[in-house]
Amino acid sequence: LQELYFNNGQMTLADDASYTISGCRNTGVLIIVGSSKSQTGTTYDTAMFFGDYGNQELIEVADPSGKFSVGTGTDGVVNVGISGNSAVVITNKVGNSSNFSIAVIRAQGL
Repeated sequence: LQELYFNNGQMTLADDASYTISGCRNTGVLIIVGSSKSQTGTTYDTAMFFGDYGNQELIEVADPSGKFSVGTGTDGVVNVGISGNSAVVITNKVGNSSNFSIAVIRAQGL
């Protein structure tokens, strides 16, 4: 059995605060975002997104709880969107501060 763990800690984002991961979509990226809070309280939700270089929106690969959204402006959820050709922006819109974990798997170069 082989397992790969991402155990890089966490950060706290206030409501309406954003975190930008610069250059991560050059040339492709898989991002796993976890949030400790939602509008209903402490829920520990996680979702997965895929994106590549350019102005195409991210693809939501998995969101079992339905508490994430692709883009930047949906209130009541965690927004995961793009900025420019290669950055990803994570915005906390859940209504209160939340702890976040973010795992980034990059595919670089062509």
